[in-house]
Amino acid sequence: MLEKIKKNKSVLLKVVLIIAAILVAIYVYKWIKASLAAKLEQEKVMSAQKGTGENPTLSVQQINTLATEMYSELTELGPKDSTTFVNYFSEIMNDADFLGVVQAFGTKSFGIVFPTNYTLPQAVAAYCDATTITDINSAMAANGVKSQF
Repeated sequence: MLEKIKKNKSVLLKVVLIIAAILVAIYVYKWIKASLAAKLEQEKVMSAQKGTGENPTLSVQQINTLATEMYSELTELGPKDSTTFVNYFSEIMNDADFLGVVQAFGTKSFGIVFPTNYTLPQAVAAYCDATTITDINSAMAANGVKSQF
């Protein structure tokens, strides 16, 4: 009986070690995948910026933050406060920054019942009124951004 218990403990220990190794492998895989995805996203933003011939004034982190804040504001089916929303665009100083924000925004899902995927220009056109769009374009033009909605 004692032999049987010792043998079962040995098998149980092996099973626990195998499960632990699998969990560690999954964790490492997900960490590497997330790191590569972040690097790829950064490279996309940087390549979009290089296409303008201008040097960006915003860091990749600042661009990602702006894109996230814009999406959060738009998820309420339009900006809750148009002044705040326009102010996000006043942080964009040139076309390289603008293209970086558009690239970082990517394609996002809007709506619950019938979700629709929009890029930033599509979302602005769908959820902002004409006055807000004019204010956005004016804020960017004041900073020398040639791109307009």
